[in-house]
Amino acid sequence: MDPHDLLAELCRRHGLERAEHIDLLPLAERAVVGPLEDRERLLVLLGEALALRARKELGVLPAAASVDEGLLLAVARALHGWAAEDGPLQFRGDGNPETAGD
Repeated sequence: MDPHDLLAELCRRHGLERAEHIDLLPLAERAVVGPLEDRERLLVLLGEALALRARKELGVLPAAASVDEGLLLAVARALHGWAAEDGPLQFRGDGNPETAGD
Protein backbone atom coordinates (compact mmCIF):
# COMPACT_ATOMS: atom_id res chain seq x y z
CA MET A 1 0.00 0.00 0.00
CA ASP A 2 1.15 3.53 -0.72
CA PRO A 3 1.96 5.55 2.46
CA HIS A 4 -0.30 8.38 1.32
CA ASP A 5 -3.19 5.95 0.86
CA LEU A 6 -2.47 4.34 4.23
CA LEU A 7 -2.53 7.67 6.04
CA ALA A 8 -5.69 8.71 4.17
CA GLU A 9 -7.43 5.45 5.16
CA LEU A 10 -6.42 5.76 8.81
CA CYS A 11 -7.61 9.37 8.87
CA ARG A 12 -10.96 8.33 7.36
CA ARG A 13 -11.36 5.66 10.05
CA HIS A 14 -10.98 8.30 12.73
CA GLY A 15 -13.07 10.94 10.97
CA LEU A 16 -10.12 13.24 10.29
CA GLU A 17 -9.02 15.19 7.24
CA ARG A 18 -5.78 13.71 5.93
CA ALA A 19 -4.28 17.06 4.91
CA GLU A 20 -4.32 18.18 8.55
CA HIS A 21 -2.19 15.18 9.58
CA ILE A 22 0.46 15.09 6.86
CA ASP A 23 3.10 15.43 9.61
CA LEU A 24 2.53 11.72 10.33
CA LEU A 25 3.50 10.74 6.77
CA PRO A 26 7.07 9.69 7.78
CA LEU A 27 5.59 7.09 10.14
CA ALA A 28 3.25 5.89 7.41
CA GLU A 29 6.22 5.56 5.05
CA ARG A 30 8.10 3.42 7.59
CA ALA A 31 4.98 1.37 8.25
CA VAL A 32 4.79 0.48 4.54
CA VAL A 33 8.43 -0.41 3.89
CA GLY A 34 9.77 -1.60 7.23
CA PRO A 35 10.11 -5.12 8.58
CA LEU A 36 6.79 -6.75 9.54
CA GLU A 37 7.34 -6.33 13.29
CA ASP A 38 8.10 -2.61 12.85
CA ARG A 39 5.12 -2.17 10.54
CA GLU A 40 2.74 -3.56 13.13
CA ARG A 41 4.09 -1.27 15.86
CA LEU A 42 4.01 1.77 13.61
CA LEU A 43 0.44 1.06 12.53
CA VAL A 44 -0.55 0.94 16.20
CA LEU A 45 1.27 4.23 16.85
CA LEU A 46 -0.37 5.87 13.86
CA GLY A 47 -3.80 4.66 14.91
CA GLU A 48 -3.30 5.88 18.47
CA ALA A 49 -2.01 9.26 17.30
CA LEU A 50 -4.98 9.77 15.01
CA ALA A 51 -7.45 8.58 17.65
CA LEU A 52 -5.90 11.09 20.06
CA ARG A 53 -6.24 13.87 17.52
CA ALA A 54 -9.85 12.91 16.85
CA ARG A 55 -10.59 13.07 20.59
CA LYS A 56 -8.78 16.41 20.76
CA GLU A 57 -11.01 17.80 18.01
CA LEU A 58 -14.05 16.62 19.97
CA GLY A 59 -12.71 18.24 23.13
CA VAL A 60 -12.29 14.89 24.92
CA LEU A 61 -8.58 14.70 25.66
CA PRO A 62 -6.72 13.47 28.72
CA ALA A 63 -4.04 15.85 30.05
CA ALA A 64 -1.16 13.45 29.29
CA ALA A 65 -2.22 13.08 25.65
CA SER A 66 -0.44 16.20 24.42
CA VAL A 67 2.83 14.83 25.82
CA ASP A 68 2.22 11.52 24.03
CA GLU A 69 1.57 13.30 20.75
CA GLY A 70 4.76 15.35 21.12
CA LEU A 71 6.73 12.19 21.73
CA LEU A 72 5.19 10.52 18.69
CA LEU A 73 6.12 13.48 16.49
CA ALA A 74 9.70 13.42 17.80
CA VAL A 75 9.93 9.73 16.91
CA ALA A 76 8.47 10.42 13.47
CA ARG A 77 11.05 13.13 12.81
CA ALA A 78 13.87 10.86 13.96
CA LEU A 79 12.72 7.93 11.83
CA HIS A 80 12.16 10.04 8.73
CA GLY A 81 15.87 10.70 8.32
CA TRP A 82 17.04 7.34 9.65
CA ALA A 83 18.01 4.22 7.70
CA ALA A 84 18.77 0.82 9.21
CA GLU A 85 22.33 0.94 7.94
CA ASP A 86 22.90 4.09 10.07
CA GLY A 87 22.83 1.94 13.20
CA PRO A 88 20.48 2.20 16.17
CA LEU A 89 19.11 5.57 17.20
CA GLN A 90 20.09 6.85 20.60
CA PHE A 91 18.62 9.95 22.19
CA ARG A 92 20.80 12.55 23.85
CA GLY A 93 19.75 14.34 27.01
CA ASP A 94 18.23 17.17 24.95
CA GLY A 95 15.80 14.72 23.27
CA ASN A 96 17.51 14.88 19.89
CA PRO A 97 18.41 11.62 18.15
CA GLU A 98 21.83 10.53 17.04
CA THR A 99 23.00 7.27 15.57
CA ALA A 100 25.36 4.99 17.46
CA GLY A 101 28.14 5.90 15.04
CA ASP A 102 27.93 9.70 15.60
